[in-house]
Amino acid sequence: MSHAGFLRDHTEGEAEPGVIALIRAVAKAGERAVELPLQEGVSHVHEVLDSLPDAASAILDPGDLPILHFVAEAALAPRWMERGKVQYLRDNGLSDREIHDVVHVVSCFSYMNRLADSLGVGVFAAERQEWAARLFGTEALAHHRAWAGSK
Repeated sequence: MSHAGFLRDHTEGEAEPGVIALIRAVAKAGERAVELPLQEGVSHVHEVLDSLPDAASAILDPGDLPILHFVAEAALAPRWMERGKVQYLRDNGLSDREIHDVVHVVSCFSYMNRLADSLGVGVFAAERQEWAARLFGTEALAHHRAWAGSK
């Protein structure tokens, strides 16, 4: 569960309620999206992003939502990416360097998730479990641990 470790290491003190709300909303949207046909799944994630809980929206800067929409599509349906999607980021104030960074981060993150999933990586250090439970919720953590134990 490297995601929880990364967020823990890059959040001052306790996780802000907004961080937790954002992660939970996006994770839940992703879980639902994979159960749907691709177009419906991507649309579902876009709808969730457009109606984030107030706590999650409060931590986002004005330019973050367009990035999240772009990243959702790049991660879920990379074959749909085209110049118009990059232009969307430019139209929302991102420089070519920032777009380059966004594309690299989502690509590397997607690669690492696919690598970890394919190899069955999922069990994490005990000291991170408490933080992961606060971030994702005990039910989601238990589900993940059960999945990881079955690999």
